[in-house]
Amino acid sequence: MRRLRSYVFLLTLLAVGMAFIFTFDLARQMAAAFVIFFVGYIALMICLMICLVVAKGVYEGAKWVGAYAMRRDSAKSFISPDAETPAHREKRFAIPA
Repeated sequence: MRRLRSYVFLLTLLAVGMAFIFTFDLARQMAAAFVIFFVGYIALMICLMICLVVAKGVYEGAKWVGAYAMRRDSAKSFISPDAETPAHREKRFAIPA
């Protein structure tokens, strides 16, 4: 019984809502639909632009981190071409016969 009352209440609410919508003439409904579509389209474009800006920021940040890591690693292991390399840095591998 309780479920039936809630179902009747929902149907009544739907009927009232539909009656409210049909009180407007066709021109107003078309104008409202156009405004809703236009506002939705603008909101979609703004969200797309925000996502593109965030993606560009992440990309540029990753490039900066990569460049920083390369500079740091190359600064650690840089050996001048005219400097003698110490003997302990020479790598000699014995090839087993």
